[in-house]
Amino acid sequence: MASCSKSVARACLLGLCALFANPCGLAAAETNTVIEELTFEVEPNRLTDFLRHDSDIWTAMLASQEGFLGKRVWVSAEDKSRVRLVIEWRSRDDWNAVPQKKLAHADRRFREAMGGDSSYRMIASKAFDAMVIPPSASPGLASYDLVARASEWAAETEKVEIPRDGVFHRTKVYRAVPLDQVLRGAFDLEAVDTTSTRIAFECLDGYKATMLLSEALAADGWVAVADTEAKPGRLWVDAVEAGHRVSLAPYYVVWKSRTGTPGKLPWPYAVVRLRLVEDAAFYQAAYPHDAPEAVAGFDGFRKHCATCHAVNGVGGLLGGELNSPVSVTTYWNADHLRAFILNPSSYRADCRMPSMKHVPEAELDAILTYLTEMAGGNAAAEAASISESRRAEPEKK
Repeated sequence: MASCSKSVARACLLGLCALFANPCGLAAAETNTVIEELTFEVEPNRLTDFLRHDSDIWTAMLASQEGFLGKRVWVSAEDKSRVRLVIEWRSRDDWNAVPQKKLAHADRRFREAMGGDSSYRMIASKAFDAMVIPPSASPGLASYDLVARASEWAAETEKVEIPRDGVFHRTKVYRAVPLDQVLRGAFDLEAVDTTSTRIAFECLDGYKATMLLSEALAADGWVAVADTEAKPGRLWVDAVEAGHRVSLAPYYVVWKSRTGTPGKLPWPYAVVRLRLVEDAAFYQAAYPHDAPEAVAGFDGFRKHCATCHAVNGVGGLLGGELNSPVSVTTYWNADHLRAFILNPSSYRADCRMPSMKHVPEAELDAILTYLTEMAGGNAAAEAASISESRRAEPEKK
């Protein structure tokens, strides 16, 4: 990419950030916003390095640029070597104002971190004049893109000491903004019942942590934007979870105290979006409506699994769907499934899933019962569908 033109050189402007919120149902207005769509081919075994170095090098540089509104990085589900980036600038003037020296410096640092550019290459570049949809003025449940709207909440940070950090497991100090301040600026909280509404923290890797909105407001939570221990020119220090180095960028939700919060607090990092959802409706598709004996296992799934895994589309995306269209209990032997949950790395090399040995045996039994019952529901629905389709077919002679 050293010989790229100025336009193509901006393909280097990667960043693990979200683009911008798109509430539906409102008329779009013309602006001079510029959006680029860039596609890279990356060796699958270097994808994690590509994303991590991008976050540390490019995002740190872009955060200081006037008019940079955000980016989203997409990894193809069909082809893990394809990475698509959508990059937004407030105007063409802002887009053109990024100094070439900064671009070249960041590009050089990124190449050095990747050990050269043999493991990645840009294969497509497009630019668009954007249509911006104004934010919804109606009350009710909504979502809020933290990165695209950073100018609304992240301008004034303060140092906050976290006594026992949930990721580093020691005292840490961050530059951060109070969570309740962010929530009150993002949503019309007067229009929702905070005791029956959940706040979902959606992360770049598909992790999705949720908690009651009333508990989030009661706890002393903060949205961290930078780690004070980071080296000059960087915003974050990498963490290690389940033996893997992870980046906390762009934002990390931390808790200074737990006053008034009866449940276990989540510690989501790489957070890009906040979403309000109705508590009663959130888990409906995953609830064992016709199997009361599986309710205890459903509770265990919510407690231990739902931040990473989904059942019938409900839950996190990091660890994948467990029930739809085919239940994991259909193609995993029960004994092996139990053993895998307790020690994933003994089954899969380089597995990101942590050991679940802390889950009591009774709760694990209940979770397996729940998954089995939900699989039965899928099987029954599939059988009914097949039967219905056969009845609709003309009789063969």
